[in-house]
Amino acid sequence: MNLELTPTTELEAVNVLLGAIGEAPISDLEALGNLYASQARDTLRAVSREVQTAGWWFNTSESFTFTLNAEGKVLPPQSILKLVPARGSEPLVIRGTRLINPLTLADTFSSAPTADFVTWFLAYEELPESARRYIAVRAARLFQTSVLGSDQLYVFTEKHEEEAYLIFAQEHADFTYARGHNFLSGSADVSDIWDR
Repeated sequence: MNLELTPTTELEAVNVLLGAIGEAPISDLEALGNLYASQARDTLRAVSREVQTAGWWFNTSESFTFTLNAEGKVLPPQSILKLVPARGSEPLVIRGTRLINPLTLADTFSSAPTADFVTWFLAYEELPESARRYIAVRAARLFQTSVLGSDQLYVFTEKHEEEAYLIFAQEHADFTYARGHNFLSGSADVSDIWDR
């Protein structure tokens, strides 16, 4: 029998969280009749958002141009976690569902604004396996802490989380190195100093 291994699904990750508190696994994320299953899914998604907000090789893009609508307004994609406006352009922030200039509070633009750097929120299944594993282990540790409260019963410890993070961070470092970025060439602040 040939068993094909596939990346961790969101359902499998939720079941990791449930297993960490001794609960039975579930078979469907949409039919959560169990309070712990609902809490586990919400914890996993919250940790995923927290981790992704830091910005990694898989969820960032450089030089993004927004689209203006007929009124000159920008309705930014809802999956943007954070952005850095293009150098020399007007400041930009996302407020609610609109892109605005925080200094003038204007939400109308004469030309399409650009960002030098955008961090995106991705669905769990779109993440690389090292990120999925780290998020699942971190979420499981936090979930068991909030539900059980006793470190005597812990299945996942800070050491497990640290090991998962090291694998995840190494993949990020490998990718960043392969792209030729480092703290000197990949930093806008350092570039500003070198360009003086």
